[in-house]
Amino acid sequence: TIMMLSREADRRVRGEVFRVKDVAWTLRRIDDIEDFEGYGRKGSMYRRALMRIRIEDDGDAREPAWTYLLTRKPAGARMESGDWRRK
Repeated sequence: TIMMLSREADRRVRGEVFRVKDVAWTLRRIDDIEDFEGYGRKGSMYRRALMRIRIEDDGDAREPAWTYLLTRKPAGARMESGDWRRK
């Protein structure tokens, strides 16, 4: 399952947020899973970006979070709910 940001302003994407102690170590592991080869390197399926996200249970507060953005056109159909658990 791949979670992607929508280019439409009224669309939401739901995902999971984790707080970790060793960010650098964790990002290296996730980079391997998400096929992120590094900034400016061709062939990566995703690019890693630091974005401000809204945590649903936290009102309107925005927090920085590392996200992985697909670098190519998606092959599958859109999940209308924006939630991979509900599809």
